[in-house]
Amino acid sequence: MKLYCIILALFLISCNSNSRNTESSKSTQKKIKYDLSKDQIIDLITFDLNNDSISDTIYFLNQPKNDPGRFTKLFVSVTNKDTLSLTNIEAWDTVNFNSANHTNSNLIYINKNANSTHLILCGFQYSCCPKKLTIIGITKNKINPIYHKDFDVSDIVDINKDGNIEIIGRNSFVSFYDFDKKSNSEIGTYVPIEVYSLFPNKLLISYELTKKYNQDNYVFAGFEYSETIKVGYPKKREQAFLINNSDSYRCNFDFLKLVADNFNTLNYKQVHDFLLTFDEKCKNNVEFSEWSSELLINTLNKYPDLVIQSIQTDSNINAALIYNNIESPIIDINFNEIYINLNKIEDSDVKNKILKRLKIAETPNNKIVQKQIEIEKPINFQEQTLDSEFENATLYSLTDTIEADFNGDGNIDKAIFIKKGGTSGIIFKHGFTNTETKIGFGQPFSHLTEFNWVDFWGLVNDSTSYEIIFNETDIIGDTIVRLENPSIVVQKEEVGGGLITFQKGKYKWIHQSD
Repeated sequence: MKLYCIILALFLISCNSNSRNTESSKSTQKKIKYDLSKDQIIDLITFDLNNDSISDTIYFLNQPKNDPGRFTKLFVSVTNKDTLSLTNIEAWDTVNFNSANHTNSNLIYINKNANSTHLILCGFQYSCCPKKLTIIGITKNKINPIYHKDFDVSDIVDINKDGNIEIIGRNSFVSFYDFDKKSNSEIGTYVPIEVYSLFPNKLLISYELTKKYNQDNYVFAGFEYSETIKVGYPKKREQAFLINNSDSYRCNFDFLKLVADNFNTLNYKQVHDFLLTFDEKCKNNVEFSEWSSELLINTLNKYPDLVIQSIQTDSNINAALIYNNIESPIIDINFNEIYINLNKIEDSDVKNKILKRLKIAETPNNKIVQKQIEIEKPINFQEQTLDSEFENATLYSLTDTIEADFNGDGNIDKAIFIKKGGTSGIIFKHGFTNTETKIGFGQPFSHLTEFNWVDFWGLVNDSTSYEIIFNETDIIGDTIVRLENPSIVVQKEEVGGGLITFQKGKYKWIHQSD
């Protein structure tokens, strides 16, 4: 198969627009004039891209010589302000989205609001791969390339009505490899649909919207592509479904969170999927074991019929392990309430086994044993500290590399903690630009120069946190701060520490200790 080489050439030409008269305005126009004499103009459109009531120009240039597609070069000119030229040897093609386009051209999709404008282009559809998606953001007088990767867009819509559009699609295709006659369905790989929120200068995946969209329109078995998770794709275009994927459920936090988030409206599938997560190997994961055991008792109390039905109908559910969890609960049970709810259910072998295990759990001796286990269980004070201070934080060893989109450009970055030669610090390696930012290592960062004092660190995904405000000698108060991107927390046990977060183009220290 032909290998297509893709080159994204970006260059930016800026100029000062502080003209005070007509003559200086004409001079400025000449400075940013772009020589198109060597280019073949396929089409052009005029459009007010930056809300200054002046028409700007978009040129579609150079038809592919030997390959399909409509044009290989784009030139954008914001009059008297900024220009941008992009070249894609693989070529762009027409766009065809369901949502309203702000231009009549079928070569580009334009979305405009009061604060920004976005230009969206699609590459030619080859059989091997999704189309190349290119997104350009324009805010005030600046043009910023945001995204240029394989992504097959299925829809563009403001799902959560927050004023920012969401781009919905997949970064790879489903591969079909079998057929299930019973359900008249193709069997293929698991390729989750991704939902990205488009902000003025960045495109960020929304895990919350992605999960919900897949639950409503596809299936949800995690955020990653998988060849081992079997998915049924009905010929009648009904919603896809999971096929005998019990292994993908084992010890999977996603299904626990799904139950917790929708506890008051659970259905059979959600309870069934939750019960599939119980497995012997989960015992080594204390956090999972405790949370799943707690959810099991609460689910049994509120939805005893769904629990019993799930165990009766699916032999992949580890019924014995579930019975053991009921017999040895880690939370207090309202036995009177749970007995009343169970007695409303028709008698069955599963129901009788559950009642038998509840009787054991109710005995005083069993409670004493459970209390001893809780006392003897080691406590991870570092995890406890993060859980008490943040809503969504993950503890890491200082030798671990933490990966997240720290600078909000839509690409995964890496954070590495280093202690070497009497000094220490953190190196951020940015995935998109392949550049490094070093913090510490003897260089001033806020009031810090090194990080030898740090006992543990972690990743914080909260949208807000707190900052301690102090002058030269005293604490004068605290304030709530907004976290625009995933942040690094560093702390010393029993003392505290702070956050390192990316704001306004640079990393910033947020102090959080007395």
